[in-house]
Amino acid sequence: LDAVRNSFDTVYNDLCAITKKARIPLIIVPGNNDSYDGDYHELNPDHAVPLFNPGAEASLADTSLSRIGIYSVYPMGKHVKLRLIVLNTVIFSTPKENEHFFYGTDRQAHTSLQMTWFRNQLKVAAYNKETVLIAMHIPPGNDGYPACQTGNKYLWDSSLLFEGRRLQNAFLDITDSFKNNIAGLLASHTHMDGIRLLQKNDTAITSLL
Repeated sequence: LDAVRNSFDTVYNDLCAITKKARIPLIIVPGNNDSYDGDYHELNPDHAVPLFNPGAEASLADTSLSRIGIYSVYPMGKHVKLRLIVLNTVIFSTPKENEHFFYGTDRQAHTSLQMTWFRNQLKVAAYNKETVLIAMHIPPGNDGYPACQTGNKYLWDSSLLFEGRRLQNAFLDITDSFKNNIAGLLASHTHMDGIRLLQKNDTAITSLL
């Protein structure tokens, strides 16, 4: 574990040095390999390096829940009305058979905290007439890996709820409500090129991920 943590700190410090020299912001989006405690684990707040310190001309907007890996930032400075919202969707991930997965006992509580914060961020952005980008590691929708698997398996755990609704449906409703402010969504994790179409109730496309 110590070797993994030292490796993480080394890589992060190298990235900090590179981006500082280039004067571009470094914005960390937590992934399933980024916890000090193990793969798919809760984000450990005791990292030896500052995870959420974008530098360059960027300005932090809201770090009230950065302890669980979510925050927002103005990547081009506060004078530019572009808000980047960073989510920690490792919290939402569906546990996989025969793999180590232990986010912890607070997963549902952190899901509710994150979704409430996310909706409030979009409300503030809409009020301020800001354009929004949303970044996450694990996207919503079907798991396409391996491509030969049968049936649909969601990347987000269907047992997680927000205000009595399935998490993924609640997320799609929220993004639909603020689609006029959302320029797009960015994600990774799938190890495949692709565009996901976000829809509400199988109707019109809300946004692109």
